Amino acid sequence: MKLSNAVFVALGILFPAATAHASDFNGDGRADLAMAVQPTFEDGAVHVLFGTAGGLTSSGMQTLLAQPTPVISYPPVDTFGAAIAAGGFDNDGFDDLAVGAPDAPVGDVVRAGAVFVYRGGSQRLVFDRVVHQDVKSIADKCEFDERFGMTLVAAKFDDDNFVDLAVGVLETVGKKPRAGAVHVFRGSKDGLTGVKDRPWHQDSPGIKDRAEEGDEFGSTLAVGGVDGDGHDDLVAQIRRERRTHEDTTHFGAITILRGGKKGLSAKQNVIHDLSDLWGVPPDEQARFGDTLAVCDFDHDGDGDLLIGAPGMNGGNGLAFRIESTGGVFDATNNVSMGASGFGAAGNGESLVVDDFNADGRQDFVVGSPFVTVGQVGGTGGTIGAGQVIVKFGGDGDLSDSKLFTRATADVIGEPLTGAAFGYAMHVAAFNGDGHDDLAAAAPFDTYLGYTLCGTMNVLYGSSTGLTASNSQH
Repeated sequence: MKLSNAVFVALGILFPAATAHASDFNGDGRADLAMAVQPTFEDGAVHVLFGTAGGLTSSGMQTLLAQPTPVISYPPVDTFGAAIAAGGFDNDGFDDLAVGAPDAPVGDVVRAGAVFVYRGGSQRLVFDRVVHQDVKSIADKCEFDERFGMTLVAAKFDDDNFVDLAVGVLETVGKKPRAGAVHVFRGSKDGLTGVKDRPWHQDSPGIKDRAEEGDEFGSTLAVGGVDGDGHDDLVAQIRRERRTHEDTTHFGAITILRGGKKGLSAKQNVIHDLSDLWGVPPDEQARFGDTLAVCDFDHDGDGDLLIGAPGMNGGNGLAFRIESTGGVFDATNNVSMGASGFGAAGNGESLVVDDFNADGRQDFVVGSPFVTVGQVGGTGGTIGAGQVIVKFGGDGDLSDSKLFTRATADVIGEPLTGAAFGYAMHVAAFNGDGHDDLAAAAPFDTYLGYTLCGTMNVLYGSSTGLTASNSQH
């Protein structure tokens, strides 16, 4: 089944996969899909496909563009759609959408960044407001090249009934440029508000280590319950973290903030890097933490960490799972995983989590978009065609898995060189049948003669997990 021959550059299926908030913008009980499109429109755009009983449809597709405001202009460099998050910010029964434009100028401040917010409704999404660091209630101000909105996640960090929004920014902390921070906007009956905003960074009380120039705290964000207390917790990448303060090499690390009755806190804060997991020297090219997710794989009530390092081992990449017990992480109790085969596969370039077969145990999917498909004995095959690997939840054994490529039976399309199937993924119940489904992008695919236009496949969930039967393209 094809999506009415819709053609997209699917670089932006960027909903945080670990969030439990379905993206049902029109309140019909079926999940909808928003994805960023660049550079089809010079300023960027977000297409919204609505779910139906037959799955996603491009009929009635809505296209969102950056809205002009008194302080926001939107030249081609504004990267509208670089990050996307969805949730019930006002709890009115319709999910809302936040779209990051980290290169947007605010007034005369170049690349200050902004977030555009759209309210859901029975018909379509409607522009609500734009948020940036010069909004009065925010505990900060716009500064050059801080790229507010570069990462977004939506979650319930506190005890109210509203979804909150965490926003990553290359914050100057003290006199340390690009140290990085995360702002949290609380949901309310009137939508997102910066009241009680407290920027989190490595100089915040309780967070391990300290802020340093160029650390880029908050470059990647993920949410999920790591300690089983009913609150969402925040996992943040520190993309250019150094192993020691004397190091000149930036290896990267991840850290965790815990949700609670009043919101996020630094309680039980931990920090991990690649040497904790493998006992090997950190690798500056590993891109450790570029993808993150939280998954209760063994159904013990505590979410385990999934950490992608897609640049490790010369670009072959790995994804790591660190087990949590009562919210305490044992970095030595970890499992690494990736695609078998040859070359720079990019294992862990994308990660998503869900219970596809509804057995009560969360499964996860690892994208390997640059793997060669159909290789035999190290020769032949389609270079960079890409694949996704589903790991089914269980007692900790990761051997129960299923692999999909464009060469898999009933998966629509064919493996093309460099198409990068699995580069980005999103999970939701698109047809409302009780099973969640997977949308997987191939952003460099060719379709109907359009080179590098990008395409997307949808694989539907069932009692046996994801299946290519009745898949869409």
